[in-house]
Amino acid sequence: MHTAGWEIGPPSQSLIVALNTGPAKLCFNELLETIDVWIVEDYSKRPHGIGLFWGAAMRENDWHGENWLGVLWMELRDQLKADPRFAPEA
Repeated sequence: MHTAGWEIGPPSQSLIVALNTGPAKLCFNELLETIDVWIVEDYSKRPHGIGLFWGAAMRENDWHGENWLGVLWMELRDQLKADPRFAPEA
């Protein structure tokens, strides 16, 4: 996707998500508390266009859309789970 001369897509958005959470370990810990729950950016109130790329909309009891923002959060969560700095304290 091109917006005002910027290339915006899953790789650059992944960097943006990581930078926005940055050193905020509290945010990381909250993300880890979601365990393996599927994360979705809910666009049910505006179920069209770019919303269905970055999120998903609930239709007939099922999510429809690509949900890239949710996917990026879940990928970051998986990376954190593999990082010993974020291991649960014993």
